[in-house]
Amino acid sequence: MRQNGTTVPFNFKLVATKMRKLHLLCVVLFISLFGCGARYMTGGETFSSSSEALQKQTENLAHILDKITPTDNPVHGSALVLIPSDVEIHKNYIKFEGNASRIQKEQLDWLITSVTNDCQSAANAIRKRGIFDSVAVERHNGNPASFPIGNYDYLIFADVDGWFIRGKNNPRPISLPFDKNISDETSRRLAFLDLISQQAKALRSQ
Repeated sequence: MRQNGTTVPFNFKLVATKMRKLHLLCVVLFISLFGCGARYMTGGETFSSSSEALQKQTENLAHILDKITPTDNPVHGSALVLIPSDVEIHKNYIKFEGNASRIQKEQLDWLITSVTNDCQSAANAIRKRGIFDSVAVERHNGNPASFPIGNYDYLIFADVDGWFIRGKNNPRPISLPFDKNISDETSRRLAFLDLISQQAKALRSQ
């Protein structure tokens, strides 16, 4: 959209707490609408189509996952990893600055898919790291801290406030923040996995 010859961007972003604590690695925080076109940003690059941006995100996340190696000091046991559903992402992870009716379905779907991809990538990294003997992944529709842990030893979940872990006998969730001081995305992911291992061991000893 243009007003008086000036391009006016329409911005949307993830909820502020989500940006601070969950720290999605390759998710774009805004779309700029130029006339009837849109620009999608991911991995520090700008694309003219959502499919191109998603392809780039997929490549970036695959590159990170390729560098994850099995740990030499596993925790063992089983873990259930919960990531938000599409409905939950739409409802609680996104807020609009401006007229939300201007956002097209393709653009909204792109953001939801980007968030899902990043959360799924984190779950894949937990599994590949071999921290636990078995890892299952499910999607939640909100309030994951109260999700039944069943026969699993650990529950790891992504909520709007970040990532958390709790044990079968320890219902209080423990925060798993990404270290924003680590600039390299792979190193940041590895630090996140090491924190999961550390907290799981602490929970096991209680």
